[in-house]
Amino acid sequence: MVDSRVFAGVVLSSVLLCVVYLLQWEDLACPGPVPEETVLLPEPCTRHFVRYIPSVWEQHWVAHAKLYQADFGQACAEIEARTGRTAAWLKFVSQRAQAGASTAAKTDVPSHADEVLSLFVHLDNCTGTHVVSPIEPLVGFLRHPFLHCKRGPLHVDDKSYLVIPAVSEVDPGQRLFFDAGAGTYAMGDGGPSQQWFAETFSRMGLRPDRYFAWEASVIPSLEIWADVPAWLRPRMSYYNIPISPAPRSPDNILNFIRAVSVPQDFVVFKLDVDNSTVENAIIEQLLEDPYLHTLVDELYWEHHTGMTPMREYGWGDGWGNHTMASSYALFSRLRRAGIRAHSWV
Repeated sequence: MVDSRVFAGVVLSSVLLCVVYLLQWEDLACPGPVPEETVLLPEPCTRHFVRYIPSVWEQHWVAHAKLYQADFGQACAEIEARTGRTAAWLKFVSQRAQAGASTAAKTDVPSHADEVLSLFVHLDNCTGTHVVSPIEPLVGFLRHPFLHCKRGPLHVDDKSYLVIPAVSEVDPGQRLFFDAGAGTYAMGDGGPSQQWFAETFSRMGLRPDRYFAWEASVIPSLEIWADVPAWLRPRMSYYNIPISPAPRSPDNILNFIRAVSVPQDFVVFKLDVDNSTVENAIIEQLLEDPYLHTLVDELYWEHHTGMTPMREYGWGDGWGNHTMASSYALFSRLRRAGIRAHSWV
């Protein structure tokens, strides 16, 4: 914006110049103010979603989800028949975690990825190159592939199936984390999510710049902050209130994401408040808003449904009309919208 004093000076100079011209040449038009020079800033570097490529194995499970939700035995038989695929998947996750923030993490996509791992393809607008990032396939009961099929409940809270992105695969802006159903740093259903996100992503070179947490259960302030590490405390905002599914509510977490992030940021969103009405409404709003697709990079969501062995491991019944097959459909929609959607624990 042009300073008003500068502009006034330019106008006055033009008027004086005009008077001089008129004294010499009566028919000469007066020159106007010198226009402000327009400066075009380059577009910030970011990744634009191109396409999602589900693996061969994921396509099989999406196509047969209704069959497998009706017969857990057949589902486990498919897992048992593909031990090579599950071994390659879990080995990939382990090797990527060991590589951490090193450059090796960006080139470790195995040659058999089309069978096991699914892929996201983005276009880097600054380099003009395509960035390919692997993600765990949607298979099994949408948790660890061994859940129910091997050693019963042992893998209920096991997160070792989740593929975390490498630094080279994410947007270059701020790293913003939004955790709905955060518990405390060291405690939470399914394991402490705050600690897992903060430490797991830090090891990958993606330490949070800001961490926003929501928890509906009333927790004394001293307990909330007791175990939060010193480096994270100034970066954390904790809201000991429930999130709202109302689209215009200031407590709707999606409105919060819109307000504080831009497409160049790396946004991680975890949704697990054990209230299917609230969660399903939030997910539908997310799916219906294309702008949010450019903001949310990673989604971690525990979708509670019927027709899954998880009813034996703590879920019980009463989760509405959603089934394992509808969960497959929702996660597929989220991924096709460009969101790296993970089935959370």
